[in-house]
Amino acid sequence: MTISDLIALLPLVVLTAFTVALLLLIAFRRNHAAAAALCVLGLALAFAAVPAAATRHAPIDVTELISVDGYTLFFQGLILLASLGVALLSYGYLAGRESLPREEYYVLLLTATLGAATVVASRHFASFFLGLEMLSLSLVALVAYPAVLERPVEAGLKYLLLAGISSAFLLLGIALVYFVAGGLALGSIAIAARHAGAIAPLTGAIPSPDGAGSGLASSFAQLYGVTGLALILVGIGFKLSIVPFHLWAPDVYEGAPAPITAFVAVVSKAAVLALLLRYYLAAHAFGADPPLVILSVAAILSMIVGNLLALLQRNIKRLLAYSSIAHLGYALVAFLAGGPLAIEAVSVYLVAYAISTLGAFGIVGALSSAPVEAAGNSELRDIDDLEEYRGLFRVRPWLAVAFTLFLLSLAGIPITVGFIAKFYAAAAGVGAGLAAPIGALVAGSIIGLYYYLRVIVVMIQPAPGPARAGLPPTGAAPAGAVGTGAVRSFPARAVPAAVLAVLLVLLLGLGIYPGPLVSLVRVTAGTLGGGEPSLLVARHRSIDSPMTGRETALPSSRPGIPSMTIKSDSVVSIHYTLKDDGGEVIDRSESGDPLTYLHGHGQLIPGLERQLEGRSAGDKLNVTISPADGYGEYDKALVEQIPRRTLKGIANVKVGMQLRAQSGHGARTVTVTRVAGDMVTLDGNHPLAGKNLNFDVEVADVRDATAEELAHGHVHGPGGHHH
Repeated sequence: MTISDLIALLPLVVLTAFTVALLLLIAFRRNHAAAAALCVLGLALAFAAVPAAATRHAPIDVTELISVDGYTLFFQGLILLASLGVALLSYGYLAGRESLPREEYYVLLLTATLGAATVVASRHFASFFLGLEMLSLSLVALVAYPAVLERPVEAGLKYLLLAGISSAFLLLGIALVYFVAGGLALGSIAIAARHAGAIAPLTGAIPSPDGAGSGLASSFAQLYGVTGLALILVGIGFKLSIVPFHLWAPDVYEGAPAPITAFVAVVSKAAVLALLLRYYLAAHAFGADPPLVILSVAAILSMIVGNLLALLQRNIKRLLAYSSIAHLGYALVAFLAGGPLAIEAVSVYLVAYAISTLGAFGIVGALSSAPVEAAGNSELRDIDDLEEYRGLFRVRPWLAVAFTLFLLSLAGIPITVGFIAKFYAAAAGVGAGLAAPIGALVAGSIIGLYYYLRVIVVMIQPAPGPARAGLPPTGAAPAGAVGTGAVRSFPARAVPAAVLAVLLVLLLGLGIYPGPLVSLVRVTAGTLGGGEPSLLVARHRSIDSPMTGRETALPSSRPGIPSMTIKSDSVVSIHYTLKDDGGEVIDRSESGDPLTYLHGHGQLIPGLERQLEGRSAGDKLNVTISPADGYGEYDKALVEQIPRRTLKGIANVKVGMQLRAQSGHGARTVTVTRVAGDMVTLDGNHPLAGKNLNFDVEVADVRDATAEELAHGHVHGPGGHHH
């Protein structure tokens, strides 16, 4: 392992070091404030290490297990910030619970964060499973942490059982994929999927690496491939608590401490969804119907069932649990769009969801941050019954206003960041032609608005008595009031209030002006751009080409070459020479007139575009592309995507319409196979169908696209055309 590898892993190294340091501190002296401070310091330094890892040493593969690229670092940053918020909220929450052993809580929080950060960096099933189990086992203990109460212990037991069941599904699925593909890297999923026939209509029937393509062995491979992929999706479905794998979520959310409920809802789900997106890209599943149909059905059911069941809830934490199920459905609508827009939309959605959900559970935690006195007994339960929030605007106006804004953001109301997230999800779904999921999104949002407003109305209504269920007027402490247990220090009160204030600023600031967030997503998570993780690090090492199995030497960046690299939304100019299997030159760019295209927008052969990811001006490469991947996922036809407006004289383009097109190989008849938004997909016979293509490519220029070019989806000026 090199110094570059260690720097790329710096956030994980910092988390590990502070976990050990906190264990040593507890061994020598038990002190709640010191343990909390060390935990917060570790999370803050780990977050500070993210830009350091990104500056010079990403993208890079660290062994076969970990990939550190912009996508990884973006989600690690989100996880670390969310965990930092949970740690700060936990300090105020635990300050009034002196009967609990509070110091170990922060050790478990660090190990859970380390597991989540490992999951999003995984490019191999081994690292994915180890990170997921570290996350899950830490959460089992955190959910059941107030072990003196019945509900947390019950919730912890349920989470343990469901985590074990989902892990069993995952392990069996991984084993079957390994049997078919012969490897555990995420890229091996594509081999299993081809054996399973899941993407055969798009990639062609690709025989197994050992040449087995028929007979009994092929039948077994297909069966194992289908079963393995399905079991992996089932295991991930449990972790995301999407319908029909959602039944554990309400009970666990209700029983867990409020800050840990926020952690489960935000950090755990964000990590798994980020990994699932990388998983689908590695398997080329966005071009296949069966995997997308499975997720489409799960998304629709999650949006409808989650919102309908939330209508029946009188417990705030259970209501937010069903709301979380629905929000994962909304995020899956963005996910299903595929390509760079899906990455951008999912990333923005998860940021908005994290801000709103942390804030909502933070309010529950702030109201529950000291034992409740009832009939002379001190209870450690959370304030989560809806009736206990009646009159909150009168007795705690600041918390009531904050809770209202967080709920409105979850509902997707304008000027909140939740509206931006819903808009992104809807736009991605409409652009991809996802009619049924978009319909469910609209219906679910309408249903959700009702139960969010119901909570707000209850808070506005006057309390029937002098004080309701622990909500005394500011400064008062009558019987039955929150805070009448242990007297909390000023930091224990101020720290959670400061976290909620920061979340409110982000909620409104990014809701009014989301530009900085969108820009950050595009230069970090957006660099995944639809390629496989290994292809993003081509500048750092030679790789084994997934298209032909032929090793291709990839040159390193050189001094004197501009540092701008090719990423999504880059305008790229290339000189190329195209040869057939026999080495005969078929086509080449004109001298002085390079091919110019908009990267990440489907304007270049996908296999070639993935190899260009991360390149700089002056780089040269040779790429051999087989029909299995190269033209991109097409075997018997060349399919081209062009804007609808370029089809002059045609007002209404419909699927099945036949057109006469002129190409470099003469006139041919093409058929419209898909119309999605402004983009039309044409499919027609091509002389090179079924043959390997060999490209000699030199990158002539790389620049950022203008706003007008992004808006129109194509490049202006000389050389701007599709290939």
